[in-house]
Amino acid sequence: MACTYLGCRGWDYGAVLARDTDLLYSTLVLASTEEAHTGSYSLKLRSRNWIRFAVDGTPDNIAIGAWVHLAGQHNVDRASDIYIQLPNTKYVEFRWDGTNHTYDAYVDGGKVADGSVSPTDYTDWFNVQLYIYIDGSGFLRSRLDGVSDIDYSGNTIPATSSAAIQYLYFQKYNTDNSFYKLYIDDVVWGTDDWTGTCQVSYLVPNGDTAVDDWTASAGDSYSCVDEVPTSTSDYIYADTNGDETELDLTDWSGAGKQILGVNAIAWARQDTATGEQLELGVDSNGTDDTDTKQMVDAWTGYTYFLANNPDDSAAWEDADIDALKVRVEAVI
Repeated sequence: MACTYLGCRGWDYGAVLARDTDLLYSTLVLASTEEAHTGSYSLKLRSRNWIRFAVDGTPDNIAIGAWVHLAGQHNVDRASDIYIQLPNTKYVEFRWDGTNHTYDAYVDGGKVADGSVSPTDYTDWFNVQLYIYIDGSGFLRSRLDGVSDIDYSGNTIPATSSAAIQYLYFQKYNTDNSFYKLYIDDVVWGTDDWTGTCQVSYLVPNGDTAVDDWTASAGDSYSCVDEVPTSTSDYIYADTNGDETELDLTDWSGAGKQILGVNAIAWARQDTATGEQLELGVDSNGTDDTDTKQMVDAWTGYTYFLANNPDDSAAWEDADIDALKVRVEAVI
């Protein structure tokens, strides 16, 4: 069975694009050029900190792929934790073991399996893949740099919890020293099989289209939303229900690559607290596919992940991406 991809994150737009409720300390979670696995940016966590991503559909299993850089903290326990949250605030975790340079598996705070495989080079970027099934007869599995490691079978449901995965967390737990860091990049998650080794490419708007109801704060619409890092110094806005805008995107080089999904991203806010909504998504060859996002007053990041091309319900192809448009519509 192939993985059903649910989401991904890279940080080459130069911003975290996460709600404060999805970060422990928002001032210490940053898009950074200090280290990057691909592109120019990765996510940096300073001090004792975490970032989390909601898992759509609360499935009973999850596959996770990520690139991790421990920034000199490879000899310290819990320099990197990767874990999921279940109902009643219960957790299933993989924690870094600084002595053996492995990830160990935990259920509800108790260790159930020791890792035995170390990354090829734990002082540099390495790939982590996890596959977790929450069940009375579940499993916890791991791969480091493509090498199989933990293969635990047993009860993976913490006491008073249930098999409904709510959030995926990445955490630097080991110290409250703000100078110590953890970097993550090219994060992907899904269900039903391993994610494989992935990378996330970022395409910026590069042209207006005939669908252009939103008003640019200055100049062309696309030039107001093409900055890297992301900036709110210029923007596009709508004040009429049903206003829609579609923007062309830079082409993508798919040579030697397989497209696993498309993640539409917007950095947006409402101007008045009256319950405005944003329809965020894509136009693929004339077929629109959007998701409704509830606006808040503060600038906030919103995403919509599409595993397949909505135009033909098939896997994405290079030509599909080159013709793709990002789409926004106001619901006010």
